[in-house]
Amino acid sequence: MDTRSEDYRNLPDEQKIEARRQHAIDTAPKSYRATYVKAYGGNSKAAAIKAMCLRCSNNERKEVTHCRVFDCPLRDYRPYQTDAEPDEGGDE
Repeated sequence: MDTRSEDYRNLPDEQKIEARRQHAIDTAPKSYRATYVKAYGGNSKAAAIKAMCLRCSNNERKEVTHCRVFDCPLRDYRPYQTDAEPDEGGDE
C-alpha cells in the first residue's frame, strides 16, 4: 500500500494506524526494525521512546545522541546519550 495521506482517507482508523506502523517498520533500517516492532507491540516504553527518537532524527543514531530539541518531553529519556553532554547554553 502506498503511504501518502490520501491513500489512507477511506480506511477505518485502525487500518490506517496499522498501515502506517507497518510502513514505518518496512522503511526503517534493518538494524532498527526489531526496535520498531517491539515499540508498536505496546509492551516496551523504552522501545517506544527509542523508536520515536529515531523517527524524529531520520533514523540517525548520532542525531539522537546530539538531540537539539531541548523542549522535547522525551529528551531526558532518549537512548544513546553520552555521559558528559555539553550544557545547552554554550560557552559559559
